[in-house]
Amino acid sequence: MKKATALVMMTAAMSLMASSAMAAPAVKEVKENGKVVRVDVAERPSNATPGAVTAGTKLIVDQNSLVAPEAYTKPTSIRVGIRANNNTANPISSVSVVPWYDYNIDVLPNEWIGSWPAQSLNAGAIAVKMYAWYHILHPKYSNCDVDNTVNSQVYKANSRYSATTTAVDNMSGIGILNSSGVMFETQYRAGSYDSSIPGTNIMSQNGTHYWADNGKTWSWMTSYYYPGSTVFYY
Repeated sequence: MKKATALVMMTAAMSLMASSAMAAPAVKEVKENGKVVRVDVAERPSNATPGAVTAGTKLIVDQNSLVAPEAYTKPTSIRVGIRANNNTANPISSVSVVPWYDYNIDVLPNEWIGSWPAQSLNAGAIAVKMYAWYHILHPKYSNCDVDNTVNSQVYKANSRYSATTTAVDNMSGIGILNSSGVMFETQYRAGSYDSSIPGTNIMSQNGTHYWADNGKTWSWMTSYYYPGSTVFYY
């Protein structure tokens, strides 16, 4: 091997190592009581939604502009603000217009663990999809709908995984609305592998794993974590 070639390869390797060192992973997998659970390295913020109030255990959004389910048209794309290394501390340096399907299959494996049961992944696919859809209607930023970090949802291009892609496909044409028939922000957090709820109208990612292991379906889980929500088809 020539010295020049070796130097180029060494430089590339060092650059890759530096890039990896700078990256701030959003999640990691750990073993807890024999189960693989999801742990947020940077916990997802509460993401308070302008115009939303909590009435009892039901989230009421946009009461002045009620929209019937049939009026919702499936998005074709979403504007994603890109922060380097998916790090919330970095500024949005560019905006990618990502095809709707690609966005969903490249978010779910970064938010749910691909080895989890199918019903858990199905619940995750609904939460991811409806969170994004809501913010297409109500952008989080002036020039984009969401960013690629836990400020919104962790998006990594071409990170798709077979089991999570199957979940996205399973949930195609299915969504959820609140009790008034309005789209709402489907918040979620890591939570814990048990029946606890991490907050009002917040889905527990590890909780969906727990409930799937206990025979519950995705629709049961969405009703459990988002009380009063109903399924709609598009």
